[in-house]
Amino acid sequence: MFDYIIRNGLIVDGLGNPGKVGDLGISNQSIAEIGQIKEGGKNEIDATGLVVAPGFIDPHTHYDAQITWDPFASCSSWHGVTSLIFGNCGFGIAPCRPGSQNFLMRLLSRVEGIEMNALQKGIHWDFETYPQYLAMIEKQGIWVNVSGFIGHSVLRQFVMGEKAWTDKANEAELTAMENIVYEAMLGGAVGISTSTHKSHIGDDGSPIPSRVASREEIIRLAKAMRRSGRGLVQISVDSSVDESGLDIVADLARQADCPVTFGAIRFDSSQPNRHLLALQKIDKLTAEGLRLYPQVTCWKLTIDFNLKNSTVFSRMPVWRQVLASARSEWSKIFKDPQFRETFKSELEKIGRSFILQSKDNSMHINSVSVPSLEPLVGKTIFEVSQLIKLDPWETFFNLAIQDNEIEFKAVVLNTDEEAVATILQHPQSLLALSDAGAHATLLCEAGQTSHFLSRWVRERGIFSLEEGIRRITSMPADIFGISNRGRIQKGLPADLVVFDFAKISNQESELLYDLPGNEPRLVQRANGICWSFVNGQLLISNGKILDHSDVPPPGMLLRPLAN
Repeated sequence: MFDYIIRNGLIVDGLGNPGKVGDLGISNQSIAEIGQIKEGGKNEIDATGLVVAPGFIDPHTHYDAQITWDPFASCSSWHGVTSLIFGNCGFGIAPCRPGSQNFLMRLLSRVEGIEMNALQKGIHWDFETYPQYLAMIEKQGIWVNVSGFIGHSVLRQFVMGEKAWTDKANEAELTAMENIVYEAMLGGAVGISTSTHKSHIGDDGSPIPSRVASREEIIRLAKAMRRSGRGLVQISVDSSVDESGLDIVADLARQADCPVTFGAIRFDSSQPNRHLLALQKIDKLTAEGLRLYPQVTCWKLTIDFNLKNSTVFSRMPVWRQVLASARSEWSKIFKDPQFRETFKSELEKIGRSFILQSKDNSMHINSVSVPSLEPLVGKTIFEVSQLIKLDPWETFFNLAIQDNEIEFKAVVLNTDEEAVATILQHPQSLLALSDAGAHATLLCEAGQTSHFLSRWVRERGIFSLEEGIRRITSMPADIFGISNRGRIQKGLPADLVVFDFAKISNQESELLYDLPGNEPRLVQRANGICWSFVNGQLLISNGKILDHSDVPPPGMLLRPLAN
């Protein structure tokens, strides 16, 4: 007798083949039968009118810390995600020497926007090496399948200490890092991640350790990874990949003979043809035989931020003065005419001046701490400048002087849906960049798969249902070397999601205070996710996460195969 039978659903196998109405039987954690099942099951689900698909895979998350206290990887699992990859962009919490925990937590707090108090109270530090970290996660029990990159910045700190922030690695340090990467691969890592992204900075505005490294260092670490016979590199090169970013990517893929996934390609209104040039170059490099997978997203990039954690301004050298100063000194800085002029010049240089000058895309005021400014909440900087008859630049600085806790919202990338459709449809494009687990109070895009299926597959129709599901199941599984996931085939693990295609979507983000220490985070809930299974164990039933307190967690560490 089957443990579960899912009856009369539209079974979409994740490989792009046409969906077929039928039954699916689950036994002993695996898919035991597909077709018309006459036998009975211990439990039966009527999926009439619903889609039965492989569990979704999220290739770009930052659950490195959260997974140590949250075995459900919420809120990704709420959206039918059954497997995920963490450790992206060179970040993480392993390897970690005793006494280095604060460094890693500060880095996560600064770059990933997680409250320090939550990290201090939540992370379990029962490890030192990367294999020990993965083993700890597996031993404690998880409700999703996971695999992780060893992060370059974390690795540099482990080997070089404080010099990681300032120095090139010497030969002894390079050899030590190579050995640790190889050890991590043998212990189950999916690859190595790194970043040259200009917005990735520390508390004082200085570049994170991976940005200090030479290109040769990154290539040597990639070669050490490939000695294991598998693995890929993930590299963050810029908010919208340019020629120099693609040169680094091509060098890595060519010299280390490995797949490289990189990000991000987005539409940038300040350079409206940039994404097309990038895609054309990727076509040429792919034709050479390089395995390149640009990471793309189906969202507009909308950022909630304040003056301290601004990812919009953090890549500007002039803003380091703000980051390195106490709030009490900000007023003096913002009043300085030289600072204002340099700020204006640098914002124009990175193509973001439109967020202050544009009538349509200007920053909105999200919240204020000064009561007299409350009537301005919801208005754009441009609108306020019209009201008070000041230049938008002067308006912004005057507001910052009056309220150094003011918060803004800005839409900065992917503002043109036709351009986004072109990016998404490219055959090498990997739907990623949910950043789930990061940017706790800035944004939440953990419901990326729900938004992709609702907006781009159902409403816009740029993919068939079958191709849309392939893009978030077998495609990432194959790229990451976990090819026993992301597909419905007899004998494979029963990672499944049953959803209502007519209803699947995201709910509006909401703020919860459920991180350790009652710290806040934004979450997204899903509509239309009816049931999900992880390795044959029911996780979501009738749209609700079950109480699993008495059930052994079925999730496992995914040890990638050769690729």
